[in-house]
Amino acid sequence: MLQFVYDLWTRDDPLERRTPKSELIAQTDDGPLRAATRFVEAFVCKEEQAAFFAAIQRYHSETIGAQRKVTFCDTFLHVAGMTRQGLLVVSSKNGWVKSVDVQNGSTTRSVLNKQEACACFDQGMLAIVVDPEEECTVTVHGWNLEKLVCRDVPSARALETQSLIQAASKALLNETWVSHQWKAANATASPPTAA
Repeated sequence: MLQFVYDLWTRDDPLERRTPKSELIAQTDDGPLRAATRFVEAFVCKEEQAAFFAAIQRYHSETIGAQRKVTFCDTFLHVAGMTRQGLLVVSSKNGWVKSVDVQNGSTTRSVLNKQEACACFDQGMLAIVVDPEEECTVTVHGWNLEKLVCRDVPSARALETQSLIQAASKALLNETWVSHQWKAANATASPPTAA
């Protein structure tokens, strides 16, 4: 297990010591939804942001609707699942690491040990460090703070089209059901005769 956040990039060999780029995303007082929104604004291409925002809002609403607590870790892991690269989500308290979770589009959520977390970070995965108790910040660390590549996240236009298709399907199903009901009710009546 990582002991300190800087263990992600600090190595025993002093010649290999580098410091990654860091960017403050939000204060934890803003809450998980706002922090995730700010992350998307900073690290997701403009063309794909609307789909991410919609997915985050839907996740937030479903979590609250299910009467579960909305956490930074779960919210950012949800965002990570929409990317190809994935994200490390580090929960910390004043620099001390409490947990390191990872998720990307091709894996399920998992808790990592120090070697696994360092390997992911070294391969270019961004680390989101959430410290809600002492520093009250959400910070992103990475060797390259670049835009993330989405994993099958539909565009805003695709989401609109999808909702129209679903509405049309529901309407057709209701019409079909009404049609079957009408046929059943009129099945006992005698058919019209030709004169």
